[in-house]
Amino acid sequence: MSYNVYTVESLGNGERNHKAIYIETNPTAAQKSFKGALYHVTGTILNGMTYESRDTIDPEQLPEHIPGTKKQIATIAAPDLARFEDECCLTVPPPRAQITLSGKRLFPQIPLYRCREWLADVEKVAVEKGIFAR
Repeated sequence: MSYNVYTVESLGNGERNHKAIYIETNPTAAQKSFKGALYHVTGTILNGMTYESRDTIDPEQLPEHIPGTKKQIATIAAPDLARFEDECCLTVPPPRAQITLSGKRLFPQIPLYRCREWLADVEKVAVEKGIFAR
């Protein structure tokens, strides 16, 4: 059995939207029931971010979801769910603190690294390891 893997976006802080991976593990569940899991980092580039996964209803049903942003990117075999979390999500470090309270960059020579960049790195690792099939 395989599951569909999506990227989804929700309203974020300021000018940027938040991006996450959603794996739909129970597509036939009732509308307001848990249909899958969300994998993402939470926090800010001021304080740093932490990795989080959680069961969720379909993100399209959440009030903060941005319509039209749920896009299928891959499939994953059911036995690979634990590998995805262990070998991808937990091995790609979440974004660290990168700016000061006044907005000064702590590492001006390094591009800012936010949830989108973290997600792209996790996706890349999952594809390279053969966990995500396209």
